[in-house]
Amino acid sequence: MLLVRIHRAASRLLYFWKLASQLNNRSRIGLTILIVFMAAVDISLAQDVGYNRPKTIHRPPRLPVGRQERGQSRARPVTGAIQNPYDTKSYMSRLSEKLSPEQRDLLLRGPDIKKSDALTYGLRGPLSRPGISAEPKKFQVPPPVKLGAEKPWSLGQDLEKYRAYAVKEGSRYFAGNVRKAGLHAGLAGQDLVNIFTLASSERGKPLRENDGKPISFHLLKVEEAGGETLDNILYTLYSSADLITLDSLLDLENEAYQNNHPIVRPFVYTGRSIASACKTVESAANVPTFGYFDNVAGSASMFFENTVETAKHGCQAVTNLPRGCIYVIVGKNANLDKIQDWIWLVPLEYLSNVIEMKGLSNTQDYKNAFTQKGVIGSLLEIGGSTYIAYQAVDEMFGELKDDNGKRPPTEGTPAAQAPPTAPPAEGAGIEAPASNIFHFDGFTLAVSGR
Repeated sequence: MLLVRIHRAASRLLYFWKLASQLNNRSRIGLTILIVFMAAVDISLAQDVGYNRPKTIHRPPRLPVGRQERGQSRARPVTGAIQNPYDTKSYMSRLSEKLSPEQRDLLLRGPDIKKSDALTYGLRGPLSRPGISAEPKKFQVPPPVKLGAEKPWSLGQDLEKYRAYAVKEGSRYFAGNVRKAGLHAGLAGQDLVNIFTLASSERGKPLRENDGKPISFHLLKVEEAGGETLDNILYTLYSSADLITLDSLLDLENEAYQNNHPIVRPFVYTGRSIASACKTVESAANVPTFGYFDNVAGSASMFFENTVETAKHGCQAVTNLPRGCIYVIVGKNANLDKIQDWIWLVPLEYLSNVIEMKGLSNTQDYKNAFTQKGVIGSLLEIGGSTYIAYQAVDEMFGELKDDNGKRPPTEGTPAAQAPPTAPPAEGAGIEAPASNIFHFDGFTLAVSGR
């Protein structure tokens, strides 16, 4: 089955490979980077996939010794237990002697009681115990519990969220960093194999959902992604105009527009525009390849992401070595740990998230991103990922213009070098006034009179 899938996709992929082989080396590298970049955006936006993270093994809890399968204790004979001298009937009779006639009737009737009778007998008549009102009680819904007003936003608390997020994703200890680096290195190896086998492993199963679908299916995906891209671009322009005019325009009936501050809205919609544009290009590439393009691009993106994660944890393992020395000298201190987190963990976490296009995924699930990373950290990731996207697209279009001859030759290229000039003939002079011409042995010297 695997060979059949590879043969079906090989004909289409080979055609595009021949087109790419006609480009120069820099254009090929730029095209590869752009494909991986678009796939990275798609992978980072997938909220319900588990193939881009190490899987956590959940083991069932071990039952204590002497417990049954359901965790209940085994019945054992108990000696010396105190026996109840009354049976059920005699106990109810002795209890009814202390109640009023109405309550005694209610007690002895048992399951035959009706709801109306319960309200009648149980809520009327004086009770024998003092301090209890005889007025009928009313069934009321308890008022909702107020948890208190939310704390106002503060810069320090917002930055603290990103520091805690960096600690959770990384580790403060050398052994933890080495373990996570090994996990991501193993995943990168699997993804590298998936590039050449069209995501045939279990990790690539979500990438194979579009394989072999008809062209009409992929054209519909292109239409949907293109419409979403156009909407996000219009939202970006409107939110930017609203920010420039100091929030004087009418608010749009959009959840992301109403839930975010006017300063945050342009960032959110800019990231969504880039993400949806990449999704449109990927969907368009799936049309001629019958859905096999995202198999290769997605596997390459997953390989790239896990490689970056491996490098991040490896660097954190090295930078955490001074932390251990400080523990030995000073001891553990909460405030000192936070300072070291900002020095050793936060910069590497930010750079890895920006390179992996996590900033664009923040715009899709902004509520979760702002809760975990804070507003400032999420916006910085959005800005970094947007800058990388701009540089990648600009470099790619520049290389394509060079191939088509539309860009003027730059300095250092053969076309930019001036053709060599022929040396002047021996004895040739320069036209000048006769008074400024001096003759020497074998050559003529002309001096300007100006």
